[in-house]
Amino acid sequence: MNFNYKGIALIPIVTLIVNIIKKAGVPSKFAPLISLIIGLIFGILFLADGDIKQGILLGIIIGISASGLYSNGKELTRSISRKSN
Repeated sequence: MNFNYKGIALIPIVTLIVNIIKKAGVPSKFAPLISLIIGLIFGILFLADGDIKQGILLGIIIGISASGLYSNGKELTRSISRKSN
């Protein structure tokens, strides 16, 4: 498995796309699923190098990482705003 700089760069891009979709009106409870689906698409299209199984696995890693990046960033923002009040 070759998870190189392209895979790492796709994580914040997936997070951004999910945020745009949420602002368009999709409920937040679907964000992890959307993140996983977009991660799968990116993994298969950009990282598979001809091996679909590898692309699926990398896509799952990207989707889950993007979902975690968003939720951890949201929690960090909440804790900082609580401390400043």
